[in-house]
Amino acid sequence: MRLPTLWLIGLALGTAVFSHHAAAQTSCTPGWDTSPDIASFNSVVYAMTVFDDGSGPALYAGGLFTATSDGPAERIAKWDGSVWADVGGGVSAEPGVASVKAFAVFDDGSGPALFVGGDILTAGGVAAPGVAKWDGHSWSAVGSGLDRTVNDLLVYDDGRGLSLFAATSVPSSDQVGGVWRFDGTSWSPVGEGMGDLTFRPFVVTLEAFDDGTGPALYAGGSFQSADGSPAFYIARWDGSAWHSVGGGFDEGVAVLHVFDDGNGPALFAGGGFFHAGGVESPAIAKWDGTQWSSLGNEEFLAMFAMATFDDGSGPALYAAGGTGVSPNALYRWDGTSWSVPARDIIGAVYSLVSFDRGDGPALYVGGDFHEVGGIAREFFAVWRGCTEATAAIPTVSEWGCVILAVALLAVGSCLTRRMRVCGTQPPCNHRS
Repeated sequence: MRLPTLWLIGLALGTAVFSHHAAAQTSCTPGWDTSPDIASFNSVVYAMTVFDDGSGPALYAGGLFTATSDGPAERIAKWDGSVWADVGGGVSAEPGVASVKAFAVFDDGSGPALFVGGDILTAGGVAAPGVAKWDGHSWSAVGSGLDRTVNDLLVYDDGRGLSLFAATSVPSSDQVGGVWRFDGTSWSPVGEGMGDLTFRPFVVTLEAFDDGTGPALYAGGSFQSADGSPAFYIARWDGSAWHSVGGGFDEGVAVLHVFDDGNGPALFAGGGFFHAGGVESPAIAKWDGTQWSSLGNEEFLAMFAMATFDDGSGPALYAAGGTGVSPNALYRWDGTSWSVPARDIIGAVYSLVSFDRGDGPALYVGGDFHEVGGIAREFFAVWRGCTEATAAIPTVSEWGCVILAVALLAVGSCLTRRMRVCGTQPPCNHRS
């Protein structure tokens, strides 16, 4: 064999490996993570978020559970990318009622911390009704707390400085509230509160949205009035009063999410409704600041969760929920049409969040389900896209070929140099 041929073989082998790997990238199909290492929970996951307590970003999950497959975790658990861990002893309340339903990262003047809402009486043994604060080391109360269920938390500035807002139930003995504001010291109701003609009203979800006239706070849930005026299941807070939003809905709103689908930022609402502003729009509708519009979603029955996620083909709106009739689906809106990446969720989805544990962003899914894609998944699953980070890691066999290619390149290059130095005068003992 001529010596330069080794160099050429190495070059050809290396090119083939990376060409094959590039082809694999382009043929990638998003799908459920089938790894046996995906954790399970022993009960429902209601909420998830990402928080950095100083040791790096981590995924937090909250719900009704008391344990994960990695160990005990009272209604809240932290995942650092490899192991789920208990968070300071977790939270508690009356047996069978205690739960975590909401998260928000907020700086109350003492540094960023994770605020946790739900059906809570104590956190880590500390009295903290309704809302508790986790600073990465210990739990503490948030003001005097809230003596009601907290369904959502949002950081927002309504003209009085950044504050923590809470979406809550409204106890029958107290028709004030529905949305509360924490200024870093104390809680106060936002406006005169929400009402309902038949049932106890409650607010489920909060979102900030600028419809072109300035930022405003939107609240969705199960109520029919706000500040004593009609507001069907959704209301807008302008900093001084609540207002109706385009005629509202005919049933409850479970989730609000802002997304730009290519036509400018808009507010997307999901829930159990059939009409939005008089327009037929089952389970999900879009508010552009002027009117509600349907997204052509005739098959939808109930939506409980939304998130923006890029599966490698561009940012899109992902939505999921449940009807009590399985299987349920994961839906994707690209600004023009819906697609159904997965139609195989046995149960309901309550939370979606995008998180990158270091191997590329993935969509984390929490809820009350037991199977996805034919794989057993207890209350928690991971949907992976085709990002460069996840697709660019060669397999073990590919690494072996790469190493061989590099070795051949090195040997061929060395021997070629030696031939140039020695010419045709063997033996050659020159060390290049």
